[in-house]
Amino acid sequence: MQRLVRVLVIEDDATIQQTVAEVLREEGYLVDVATHGGEALDAARRAWPDVILLDLNLPVMDGWQFREALLSIEGGGSAKLILMTADNAAADKARRLGACAFLEKPFDLNQMLAVVCSVADSA
Repeated sequence: MQRLVRVLVIEDDATIQQTVAEVLREEGYLVDVATHGGEALDAARRAWPDVILLDLNLPVMDGWQFREALLSIEGGGSAKLILMTADNAAADKARRLGACAFLEKPFDLNQMLAVVCSVADSA
């Protein structure tokens, strides 16, 4: 039996968050969502994600602060990060963040699924 992959979507844009979560659920992923880094840390503590889709520009606790806080938790480096950003320096920011992949907004949902699948297979 194949293990279910848990994905945490951290995105403050409700439309993007809901669309990404819905598409992932339809593909059989377990999905949790958060609007900012603080909510995301709470969600991660409740159910540890295999993959995290992370926007950088978030209210309350941004993506950089979330990553730092996540790394302070035992096992915090085990989740695979995928950066989601409209920034044209996405590749550089993903590298600096320690993300294994990135998606430039706006992204195609099929592209997003391919990236998540690839990262999940390596998790």
